[in-house]
Amino acid sequence: MSSTNEIFDDLRKMFNANPQSLSIVEEQIDLNIQAGYYKRSRMLRRQVYELSDIMEKVPYLYDPETRLEDKRDILVKLASFDDVEAFRAIEKFKNESEGEIRLWASMAYRESKAEIEGSLLDETQVIISTGLGGKGSKLRYFVCFVNEQDCPFTDAQARILQGELECAIDKYDSDLESFSFSGRYMRAMVLIPITIAPSDVIQQVVDATEDLGGFLDETLVISNVKEMDDDEMQKILNGEMLENDVAGIGSFEFSDYDDENEDEEEDEEDSEDNDLF
Repeated sequence: MSSTNEIFDDLRKMFNANPQSLSIVEEQIDLNIQAGYYKRSRMLRRQVYELSDIMEKVPYLYDPETRLEDKRDILVKLASFDDVEAFRAIEKFKNESEGEIRLWASMAYRESKAEIEGSLLDETQVIISTGLGGKGSKLRYFVCFVNEQDCPFTDAQARILQGELECAIDKYDSDLESFSFSGRYMRAMVLIPITIAPSDVIQQVVDATEDLGGFLDETLVISNVKEMDDDEMQKILNGEMLENDVAGIGSFEFSDYDDENEDEEEDEEDSEDNDLF
């Protein structure tokens, strides 16, 4: 597995070479749902079907009697076509749907959009997906600073921490979406450009506070997977959560997929699926 620095080096190179080749999933979608979507997409792309046949099944998306699995497959198949009509069908359903299927529709929407853009630009499109999503060319991160003392930040410490975070955000062309203090934690949601490693932003805050009293615990969290509650933060401080539980970036490239082992696994799963469509 690539290290975090290697991942960001790759992202920088791709973005600097051609920003239009990268597409960020903006919605906050659980990584398990994303992994399930991409796995199904890869498998169905090996099948042959006509767009007209799939378009005829679009009304089933709105039928409450249609199985969830079948709605998912309709969306995945629509997203595999370089076709504006298919894209608009996904977009309409996404805007009108709710619950889990809406998240699946959001993934299909992003894949369909990348498919069309890739065709228009005549280049491979890469979708960047994280649990917390992003906006434009920026990825969203949950950041949590911890007071080294097992007590709330003082008013002075809170002002310093907030000020230094805002300063770092400005320096790195980032956005501070929200922040709050709770007990010994200061939580924040930030948007950081895809070309900038979040550790660079946070390190500036840590270094600045060191010069002003050094009141932060050596453990802090930067996650693009999920927001952490108090119990999860305590587990992190106790060493009970692994790095992969709180950080990770995934990507899906629209190119041929030839992993034989995964092909066999997916074919086996598909044979067990009673697909009505």
